[in-house]
Amino acid sequence: MADDVEAAVLVELKALRKRTAGADLAGIALCPTICQLLGNGDPAAAQGALQNLPFGVEWSAEIEAACYVLGLASEADTVLGRLEEYASEHYIDQRQARRRSELGLQELARLITTNWTREAVPTLRLYLTRSGDHSIDVHVVADCPDVIDMGVPTLTCTSGEATTTTEVQTPNEAKSGGQRVSQGVSLSVSDGDEVVISVVWPGTMWPRFVVTHDEGRARQVVTETLGAKLLVRLLIN
Repeated sequence: MADDVEAAVLVELKALRKRTAGADLAGIALCPTICQLLGNGDPAAAQGALQNLPFGVEWSAEIEAACYVLGLASEADTVLGRLEEYASEHYIDQRQARRRSELGLQELARLITTNWTREAVPTLRLYLTRSGDHSIDVHVVADCPDVIDMGVPTLTCTSGEATTTTEVQTPNEAKSGGQRVSQGVSLSVSDGDEVVISVVWPGTMWPRFVVTHDEGRARQVVTETLGAKLLVRLLIN
């Protein structure tokens, strides 16, 4: 669930806040959810994304306070020291500073699991390849980090009057490093046929679709995407 991922990020942010060095590289490396969402598993990339926070979102007093307690805007080596620095620079008491930072961490967790998720976007790749004079092979590879909750992609192929529906293997059936791979589907085609291929991949995020075609017989290829659905139409010569 999306709420579960956000909650996991918030727990990790609070853990970083407690560290002497705050959100340094060593600390980020201990935060698997943040590493996946911001760096595709790379702590250095995730740290860079987190450090660029002030330049990528609309400013708020709460986010600024969160930057202080995480050590992104302060060099103090304790949470108390970072809170005191923020409170002093903004002429407020420490209790107000703590309240702002708590709200800021919640806002950060929400941003990290929505707006900032770039490296961890679920990606489905559809390959169309000519395998003979009267057949086209369709293959799907779907990649999804463990921290993103996605359902099972469904592949539907229609060629002439024949329709084939295939489910991409579920994580429990075939998963290694967050990758799920479908079995290939071979379609019989004839001159003048319209081939329609659709993929629906439901989940907590809209996936990215990538289509590669080398079928060699289509005089027209139309690709459409909307939300969780990909549609490819081919008109066969």
